Amino acid sequence: MNLTIHPRVIEGFSKDITTDQATSLWTYSIDAYQFTQCQKCNAPSLHLDSFHVKDIDENTSQKWASIKSDLENLGKCESYQISSTSFPRFNKSLLHEKKWSFDLPKDDMLLFFEVISAYEKGLFILALSGIRTLIDRYLIKKVGDIGRFERKLKKMLEDKHISKTQYEILNTIIDGGNASNHRGFRPEEEMVKTFLDVVEDIISLDYKTKQFNKFKEQIPKRNYKIVTKLRYLMTIHLQVPRLILRQWQDSDTAPFIQMCADNEVMRYFLNPLTEQQSLAFMQRIQNFIATHGWGLFAVEQKSNSEFIGFIGLHQHLEHYDFAPCIETGWLLAKQYWHNGYATEGAKAVLDYAFRELQLDNAVSFTTVLNTPSEKVMQKIGLSKVKTFAHPLVPADHPVLMHVLYQIDRQSYLQAH
Repeated sequence: MNLTIHPRVIEGFSKDITTDQATSLWTYSIDAYQFTQCQKCNAPSLHLDSFHVKDIDENTSQKWASIKSDLENLGKCESYQISSTSFPRFNKSLLHEKKWSFDLPKDDMLLFFEVISAYEKGLFILALSGIRTLIDRYLIKKVGDIGRFERKLKKMLEDKHISKTQYEILNTIIDGGNASNHRGFRPEEEMVKTFLDVVEDIISLDYKTKQFNKFKEQIPKRNYKIVTKLRYLMTIHLQVPRLILRQWQDSDTAPFIQMCADNEVMRYFLNPLTEQQSLAFMQRIQNFIATHGWGLFAVEQKSNSEFIGFIGLHQHLEHYDFAPCIETGWLLAKQYWHNGYATEGAKAVLDYAFRELQLDNAVSFTTVLNTPSEKVMQKIGLSKVKTFAHPLVPADHPVLMHVLYQIDRQSYLQAH
């Protein structure tokens, strides 16, 4: 328990009903503030006893000492008329909703309790004056006692302790407090309650969040290396001894554009692709995989994580007399040819198509000039069906004639 005693001078008036003359009277009380703390929840409470001593004389200091002695030794003093109140009165007080104020410094907590008490008793001028004082103490704690309210508020705004809106709000509240103190302004309950709520929102943030640094230390930090790795792993669809088949990523863009612009790589197509055509093609592939979960996968070497081309499945819904169909296809940058990568990746894709996707059949086709790719089709178990003129290739183009290979799921599973 913490006991503090303060004398308080009181000015009163007596009016003679016959002469209608008022006479000033001076008396005083001794206010004893007893702070205690709940042993269960650590909530602070304040008990205030006001002892009405009445006469001001040379024995005032003795009376003050006598009251203090009785309270310290007996816990009470019965020598004077007394009025008492306690804070918080949780069963009916606004303080039930404002427990953040328990973390205020003792003097500020006492002032806040008194503001609440004045408001609840309908003493709105007194409550508004107390709100004004609360703001002043808050400003001093933030920027120091550097002068008038206006200067402190501007410094608060300059130091970004408050926003422009909060600056204007606090300025309005201070002006209201000044008007009630000096210009006879009598605020209504709604105004005082609104001012109190706004001031509480601004000041209480410092106390409501004072443990945030401790909380911040308790929250595990994100390991960005692990997150990046997990995101990468989520893009992987297939792995074979030397290759990873995955969703496309930004780092594939440059080597993909370079590959599609290479005349030698694209010699079995109509033309090499421009940069814009490559970007559009890459975007279509990414979107298809994102939607269906499979497609023409980007391929990278496990040994060095380099992009080497694509291997996967491509859907054809029209144009061909054997459509709709799912094509097994591949295209690799020329520096990775003759290493068996196309065969290794295509075998994995075909197994995935029949075992995971449960496709009924798969096809593969290329120009008759592309004997390396035709050999890959044979190595992965496809059988030649026919030769045909590609419907999207001009009749006079060298790659017009194509060869079609195919395998059904039953035949594949029997062979594997």
